Amino acid sequence: MFEESRMKTKQKNTLGIVGCLIGFIALVTAFLSPQIAEAIDPPAKPIEESAVDFALKLKAVAEAKMKGEEYQVEPVEKNPSAHLFTAVIAFGMIGTGCGLGSLIRGENKNISGGAMTLGITAAIVQWSLLIAGVIIFFILVALVLGALGIDFPSF
Repeated sequence: MFEESRMKTKQKNTLGIVGCLIGFIALVTAFLSPQIAEAIDPPAKPIEESAVDFALKLKAVAEAKMKGEEYQVEPVEKNPSAHLFTAVIAFGMIGTGCGLGSLIRGENKNISGGAMTLGITAAIVQWSLLIAGVIIFFILVALVLGALGIDFPSF
């Protein structure tokens, strides 16, 4: 009799555990996304080669304008890491969804909460890396403009 009641109260936490694993993978990927992007992208062209390509492109645009034709823009090839940001957020939200589904199914609340926390944290980390990059970019622009003697108007 004791075994029978124990079997009824034992729950399967499959959805919550799957959510925790997906959320954990998303969180690790979010923290390591700069290194992953560097590893999967082809090596960047040297600055000299990029400058020559840009000059040739300007020449082609000028020639097309002089002939009265419209310049045909070549499609830009995306790096493999272009989808990394979206993938991390998607996996984080899938982990969060599994945790929510686990909570709705009545599975262990700790496991459900852990899955939701891991998934949401992965998305937050990924967004914070993007925002940190934007802030660093603006600081660098402000430093360069300041070095050139260009002042910002005060409000």
